[in-house]
Amino acid sequence: GRWLESSDAAGLKAELFPDGSSRAPKRNIKYHITVHTSKQKGSGTDANVTIKLTGKNGQFGHVPLEGGGRAAFERGCADVFLLDAPDLGDLIGVNIGHDGSGGGY
Repeated sequence: GRWLESSDAAGLKAELFPDGSSRAPKRNIKYHITVHTSKQKGSGTDANVTIKLTGKNGQFGHVPLEGGGRAAFERGCADVFLLDAPDLGDLIGVNIGHDGSGGGY
């Protein structure tokens, strides 16, 4: 370990908050997102897909949903994503969209 000193050349610093302080940074949680693409002809896309989450405590997005080295959003497939985001409380809205660059719906 190292001590925190104002003269530290590496710029190491920490800000401490009392337990329960409104100024304390909010903890992130993991959201498991599953997107089912229709089996209908013409379904699927190679476009850049994003998601926006809205909860009772705020919103988070537009975050890219990426396939992790494989094609995502193919016709008839289910894709699972793990999104590390602030705790938004109970979710009240989810918006998924794409930029239109890769065709599909």
